[in-house]
Amino acid sequence: MDISILIPNHSDLRMIHMIESIDYFDCDDHRVELVIVLNRPTNAVREQVEKIKKIYNEKFIFKVVHVSKCNLGLVYNEGIKQASFDNIMFIDTDLTCARGAIEKTISTMRNELIVKAKIVYKGMDRLVERARLVNTTETILPYIPVILINRNIFYHLKDDYMFAVDTVWCSDAEFAYRVINEKIKINYTDAEFYHDKISIKKDLKDAVFYGFGKGIRIKRTREKWKPFSEIVEMYKIGKEKKLNFLENGYSILWIMLQQLACFIQLCIPIIFKESIAFENSESIKNIEVNKDNEEN
Repeated sequence: MDISILIPNHSDLRMIHMIESIDYFDCDDHRVELVIVLNRPTNAVREQVEKIKKIYNEKFIFKVVHVSKCNLGLVYNEGIKQASFDNIMFIDTDLTCARGAIEKTISTMRNELIVKAKIVYKGMDRLVERARLVNTTETILPYIPVILINRNIFYHLKDDYMFAVDTVWCSDAEFAYRVINEKIKINYTDAEFYHDKISIKKDLKDAVFYGFGKGIRIKRTREKWKPFSEIVEMYKIGKEKKLNFLENGYSILWIMLQQLACFIQLCIPIIFKESIAFENSESIKNIEVNKDNEEN
């Protein structure tokens, strides 16, 4: 399968270690393209990209894309627009790939439009590790990272836009919500991708940011918000996964912070400075029109 691997980066120098772990290379049987999308990159990241291109120029096709805002929805959309192939995998710079993980994910795709791989959290604070097992690893929602999609999936969403640009850091959760809502079949693989350490401070900050993004989406879509049901559901999953009292307590704290941030965002104007009006989210139809024009 020909594949484009979309890698967003602003300031993370762990990117080179992630790329070192990729063992699915460009060859005559299949093409492999790395689409590195730089959102206001630091000088150190710019230098690392040039170094990576020199080291791996025979193993991958490279495409480097620049965007002007630190907005993941914008980053994903621009990466999809620039990708040479319809099958696109989303991998973050704070991951490493287990041996054969990419090929295993690809083999699970078959004729479906989306595959969700397994994120493994190891070597970090146990509270974070166990909570992430509940709210990320074991969830059915196709969050980024790691997912593999066929670009045609966006035609199966009733509104046909790609990633929302108003939710900023939470555009993948917004996309996952739409996929589930449209009942698009998701294939799951146990191909493993290892996440680098996350501190408790960073983990709780993520919960708040996810909550703000969720509030932006709910305010726009006017969907029914069920914070107490979600908290109870998180507690039940924690019990099923045999989290101990402290681990489950931390998991509940995490989801409560998310719900509190969601409530705050529902009551005030959009809090993210990098948010862009939802109407500027890119439609897949516009991309196909532009590609046809380029070919002509």
